[in-house]
Amino acid sequence: MKKSKFFFLGILAIFACNSKSNEKKLAISPYFDVKSFFEKEAAKLNQQKPTIVKWVAKDDLGEKKKLKIKDWKKELKSFIDADINKGSWQNEFNKTTTNEVTTYTSANDKIPVKKLMVAKQGDSVIYVRIMVTTTNFLYTSKDTLNYYPGKFYELKKTQKITLFSQTSYQIKGVFN
Repeated sequence: MKKSKFFFLGILAIFACNSKSNEKKLAISPYFDVKSFFEKEAAKLNQQKPTIVKWVAKDDLGEKKKLKIKDWKKELKSFIDADINKGSWQNEFNKTTTNEVTTYTSANDKIPVKKLMVAKQGDSVIYVRIMVTTTNFLYTSKDTLNYYPGKFYELKKTQKITLFSQTSYQIKGVFN
């Protein structure tokens, strides 16, 4: 009985360690560090407290409000979550650079982030564009995330659930 308990606990510990190690970020990011970039942006925006005009829409119906975001890390969570520097994703992205734009693409079906484009002028980021696709037997979801520092951010989502019509969502925040 004791042996089976220790065996079970040992197996459980191995799975716990493996699942955490796969999600760990690499010590040196081989790709653009999306997570750090957006966490720094969130911290900067939390300090600046800018007013934005925010548009939220489902299909063609939406509303616009002028407001101040209280928690920019939460507001930019979709961008932060699109980090491509996960240990299990190492060597899964092809990198191409033309002029000021670096593009990372992945054809791996298991990786939802399909494309990341970063435009820079010197050390300054001009824009970040991220394409995320999730497909399973119940639904298909395609997200396009755009961020232009100091100008605007935008999240566009189309979702097709089996047996239902396609729905689209959009959130756009324009800095004043």
